[in-house]
Amino acid sequence: MKKLVLLLVILLTLTGCKATYVLEIDDTSFKESIDSEFNYNELESEEQNSLSHYNNYKIDAFYRNSSDYLDKTINYKGNTATINVNYDYNSNNYDNAYLINSCFDEHIFISEDDYYYIEVLGDFGCQYASEIDIVIDTNHVVMDTNATKKGNRYIWTLNNDNNKDVDMFIQLSKTQISSNKGISTFKLVMFIILAILCVITILAIKFVGKKDSEDY
Repeated sequence: MKKLVLLLVILLTLTGCKATYVLEIDDTSFKESIDSEFNYNELESEEQNSLSHYNNYKIDAFYRNSSDYLDKTINYKGNTATINVNYDYNSNNYDNAYLINSCFDEHIFISEDDYYYIEVLGDFGCQYASEIDIVIDTNHVVMDTNATKKGNRYIWTLNNDNNKDVDMFIQLSKTQISSNKGISTFKLVMFIILAILCVITILAIKFVGKKDSEDY
């Protein structure tokens, strides 16, 4: 936990910046990413020294029995420093992801035959920025959630006023995938079937009408 706190302090608290956590869910892939951008010149000298050793820190990707580490990058452009932490999980190991286990009092991850369910509960222990957006980015049809929807993104924003006793949840269908226009695979298949039935009906009517006219 101390390693995680150290990393997140370096990432997020340096200037009270806004940070974004994104979990991209695509089929069985769970891609996790944290992004933070801040003005490097506003850091204290001690913070700048800590940041210079940033890439030497190894943070476990998994909460238990980990031999893998989070991927980290830092880029500078002028006075701006941009930090990214990421890791690619899957539906079998995401329940053991380090961040979801460390930042919340409790979490629930369910992977059933036809849906995923994710819920985080309790106090949020990683409020190292003045405001943090927690985002689920997915093309799966969302069956239920208390997030704010923006396209294929489902967003919760945590700050010092609302990070106690949180309850955030989302349930996603495994079998229904949204198109770019938001039409599920099921609806698309049903539309195609109905279109085919309409064509067959029209052809059948024309055939019967033609046969009747020939018999007449």
